[in-house]
Amino acid sequence: MKLNFSLLFLLVFSGCLSEVDYYAAVQDNCTYFSYFNYGVEYRPDCREDLESVIPINEESFANVPELRISTLDTIQTLVAYPLVLPPENRILGVAPWSFPSAIFCLFVGPESETCFHDAWGTLMNQRLFNHFVSVVNSISYNPDESIDLAARYLPGKKLELFPRFFTRDIFSRAALLVHESRHGDTIMHELCEDSSLGRECDTDFSGPVGASVLYAESLLNGSFWIQDDNWHFEILDDYYINEIVKFEARSIKNFIMNIPEELKEKIDAIDAVPITRQQYLEWYPHLRRQN
Repeated sequence: MKLNFSLLFLLVFSGCLSEVDYYAAVQDNCTYFSYFNYGVEYRPDCREDLESVIPINEESFANVPELRISTLDTIQTLVAYPLVLPPENRILGVAPWSFPSAIFCLFVGPESETCFHDAWGTLMNQRLFNHFVSVVNSISYNPDESIDLAARYLPGKKLELFPRFFTRDIFSRAALLVHESRHGDTIMHELCEDSSLGRECDTDFSGPVGASVLYAESLLNGSFWIQDDNWHFEILDDYYINEIVKFEARSIKNFIMNIPEELKEKIDAIDAVPITRQQYLEWYPHLRRQN
């Protein structure tokens, strides 16, 4: 693994590895938007920067180099696509203030002395990426298709990805990385109330599932438009809006035990129809362009 100069500078002068701003080491090459492609440009120089701060188990990806690239591009998505908290911290346009305050230090800064590090910055992407790097010491690929998982977090801060991870769209994969990084805070699942389901759940939105839902909501609110002084770009089209919203709805319905009643009703409605940009604008009118 090659350590780039900017990261070496940060390590030497930070005095503490856990307080390194890893985001600063990758920001220049990993946040470039292509107006021609209407999205982030996934670049080799960004992948190289990412590998300088996140150890990839090269041997595990040896026979599937395209999945290694896909993994790095998913991590770049965490860095590049802007995140903004939804108004009143709503979920799918309803249920204001549903996210417990404990989850927000992942995104918006410390609320207590134990809520990560001030050195991790104030931008949501910056804090989220720095947290991810701090709790992941290696990423490997497991080709075993008999394991009914997309990813899992293992002792030793090891993140293991399975074939199912790569069947999802890139934004859902990014949300799964946020989910797994929440396990790095020693936050685990518990048995669902209905034990016959044979799966684990979270009591509320403070756990790994809630972290991935909050990421998805913040992604939709922060990257609905990308704009400069003269242009607005529709980065997230109907396909991605629908995929991200359906990811949220499935995650909440299947893995959160205590769901506000109005959110349950919203999820039932979402199950029945495709969700478009126009539909999402009806939930969050503040996103309408002011020309």
